[in-house]
Amino acid sequence: MKKIATFVLLLILSLTIVASSAELRINAVSSEDNWPMFNHDLSHTGFSTSTAPKTNQTLWTFTTGGAVETSPAVVDGIVYVGSDDGYVYALNAANGSLIWKYNTYGPVQSSPAVVDGIVYIGGFHSHAVFALNAYTGELIWSSPTNSVYPNEISSTSVANGLVYVSVCAGTFGGEFYALNASTGNLAWKYNPGSWLFSSPTVYCEKVYIGTSACHIVALDAISGNISWDYLVTSNGPSSHTADGTYFGYSALLVSDGLVYFGTSKQTVQAWNASNGELVWNGNIYGSVDFSTLALANGVIYASTTVGGTPGNLNFGGVTALNARTGALLWNHTLGSVTYSSPAVADGVVFVGSDGKPSPLGVIDGKSVYALDAATGATLWTYTTGGVVCSSPAVAYGVVYVGSNDTKVYAIGTSQNTIPSPSVPEFPSWTILPLIVVVTLVGVTIRNKIRKNGLG
Repeated sequence: MKKIATFVLLLILSLTIVASSAELRINAVSSEDNWPMFNHDLSHTGFSTSTAPKTNQTLWTFTTGGAVETSPAVVDGIVYVGSDDGYVYALNAANGSLIWKYNTYGPVQSSPAVVDGIVYIGGFHSHAVFALNAYTGELIWSSPTNSVYPNEISSTSVANGLVYVSVCAGTFGGEFYALNASTGNLAWKYNPGSWLFSSPTVYCEKVYIGTSACHIVALDAISGNISWDYLVTSNGPSSHTADGTYFGYSALLVSDGLVYFGTSKQTVQAWNASNGELVWNGNIYGSVDFSTLALANGVIYASTTVGGTPGNLNFGGVTALNARTGALLWNHTLGSVTYSSPAVADGVVFVGSDGKPSPLGVIDGKSVYALDAATGATLWTYTTGGVVCSSPAVAYGVVYVGSNDTKVYAIGTSQNTIPSPSVPEFPSWTILPLIVVVTLVGVTIRNKIRKNGLG
């Protein structure tokens, strides 16, 4: 029996090695160049360590059945994106070929978050948050939210074993949900008494959201208890009447102990993340209505819409400010309204244009811009067939972005190292020793039985 025990021990050890090897394989294809969620990370910095394309070369395009307004997520060689045709798509990051698609039966305007092999994304008419297998597209769970139509669902953030998401339910206000990431069951929810559009930002065990009542709220990430809740005014946090400074459409950027956001009053504000106190209020040339800020190397980048002064009108562009002081560094007027959130990588700011105001009201902004992060100078532009509401994602030296012309674009070259998408599996070299050990254990047990006259 000692031999049997020994071989059983070896079997357990071998299985442990196999499991460890499988884990190593999963980690091996992971890359710091991934862009796993809206604005890259839980803080919503919009910054990637990836290299950036130096020219506007088309790597590939993929056509969906509707406008693509969401920001792509890019993880381990797969691009995940939603479309107004109701589908969530998984595409090969290197060549744009379809890996799988999943029908949510309603426009998908929520950006996906990809965590631990699962895609978390909100549906629109389907009134639900979906958890999909990242490699096959199979449904793991769907969790219904407020059933009242219409039902806008924000981009998701995943941390602490929870999926955080904001839901706007038309005239019935909004609710904020924390769902169990494994099951979709409700952990807790928060009702602000107003609409919610803001995608949640997670930082230091708190979740930060903005509301349509011009409030910024910090919630405990585990319990949902309110840490602080302040009204945004042109002069900073207040308990007085709202003055239309901030309507909570954009997500908050929270990093280095500060909460950053742009306003409709042509300012960017920075608040203390711990207590909501105003740190600085910086003036810019244009309003920040729907886009989320980006932060890279001590600089805040903001996409703007119409603003400026009568003698110096700004029809949309990008502004850069010092992240510690709010001092204006540069402003680049693109001439197009920019609702797309900027993405920063390799010293370049990427942003899409949504429309260009003119005396005739013509909307003709259809480009992706690459700007020098230090000066704002235009490096290159890329024209699509429709307005670009989608926020760019930068991974593996390629810019991935959607357009209202129904296409997903990959801008860059194939010279970069793009991981090959693959379903996690046991490495082939571990199969042989497993077979050998199992065989030896089986033979030993059989011989033992025969020796004892039981066979």
